[in-house]
Amino acid sequence: ILLIHKLVLQIGGLTFKQFIESYDIEQDKFMEDGLVYRKKYKSCREFMTVLGKIGIERNVYQKDMGGKSIVPLDRKWNMEHEYFSVEMKAALLYSCAHNTPEETSKLMSIIGYKAIYSSTIKTMLSKVGEVIEQHKEQINESIHQAEELPQECDVVTCSLDGVNIRMKQIGKRKGRPRERPGLDQNKPVASAFKNAMCGAITHYDIGYQIDSKDKIPIRRCSKYVSRMPEEHFLTFRKEFEKEIAHMLSSKPKVKILLVDAHPSLKGYIRGNPLFEDFYYLIDFFHACEHLSNLSAELFGEGNSQGQKWYLEKREILKTNPDGVNKVINSAKYYMKHARLGKQKLKRAHKELNYFQKNKKWMNYYYHIKNGWPIGSGVVEAACKTIVKQRMTRSGQRWTTKGGQVILDLRTYVKADRWNNFFPILMSINIRKCA
Repeated sequence: ILLIHKLVLQIGGLTFKQFIESYDIEQDKFMEDGLVYRKKYKSCREFMTVLGKIGIERNVYQKDMGGKSIVPLDRKWNMEHEYFSVEMKAALLYSCAHNTPEETSKLMSIIGYKAIYSSTIKTMLSKVGEVIEQHKEQINESIHQAEELPQECDVVTCSLDGVNIRMKQIGKRKGRPRERPGLDQNKPVASAFKNAMCGAITHYDIGYQIDSKDKIPIRRCSKYVSRMPEEHFLTFRKEFEKEIAHMLSSKPKVKILLVDAHPSLKGYIRGNPLFEDFYYLIDFFHACEHLSNLSAELFGEGNSQGQKWYLEKREILKTNPDGVNKVINSAKYYMKHARLGKQKLKRAHKELNYFQKNKKWMNYYYHIKNGWPIGSGVVEAACKTIVKQRMTRSGQRWTTKGGQVILDLRTYVKADRWNNFFPILMSINIRKCA
């Protein structure tokens, strides 16, 4: 089978070579921008195609006074200043969205493309990243125009969250000095952990559970935005808001902002006109984490009474129209009558304060009654599938530029936009070379 595969590639390569070379011009000179270019010589250049590495003979033209050379054949099949054919570039970029350049190189070698080195793939990724970053707004606008969204959906939810990734930047050493004797804890380290941002916008329809009158949200589609760490996340916010505006073009009946209670997120939301007619809701599972912490402070870790209290209050928080106040009142009762130490009482007050400050964002009963989502599971999954699975492997460290191209590729793949994205990227490359 391998021999047959190699034979097919060889025959196909020879046929492809003859086909491409047949389109070369053979005239002695031609005019461009009022200048005369004369044929100087033939040059063989290798290109990596889906049929393997192929050497193409092309005529090279140049002005009488010297200067840059022009190769008309390279222009004709859109390979000026390119090494990979369009089909090969699509395969490599798609692979790099999921694998490292080294893994992609090995994968290509297994299926017969042994001359594709990881360093060459990294160079291609860098160039593609520059094109995407420079033309990101144009690319996304073109994708939005080509994309068909569900019309008149019941609910759209917007969520955003951060993911720690390791950067190639000077950072501070963390940990106890005694963990590694003789190590200078004040000496800076060559890497730092910083927050990348991930946003998800999701369309839902409201349906019913089988054999039940309970309403449930049924997800129709999700779109994502992801950016490497940056000061105040200004670029992320701009892209996130444009994606929200695009998704709102489907005219949803209800708009929901599902977030955790981080002060920076609340500060971003307040006063932002885009979110004026949104329902605000703190992700139910974030609230449950704080409820669990509160239970541990009131009753102790692993206490059966505390576990029972947590499960009861979790259900009340979810299904009672006055659930958050009932949780607060019950916690106050136990804080008053339980014999808690000073530190435990302080930590319990901190967790209680979380519910007191955010209770207007915890109307889970109303959302469940209407069949609306109460958890930001979509963005949590996006943080994992877009960022963590590819960007937080053992030993990985990232530059902003190197990481952003991977995030962009993964975002287009996971949002089911690859088939729209790649032709737009290639059309930009063609215009740049024209």
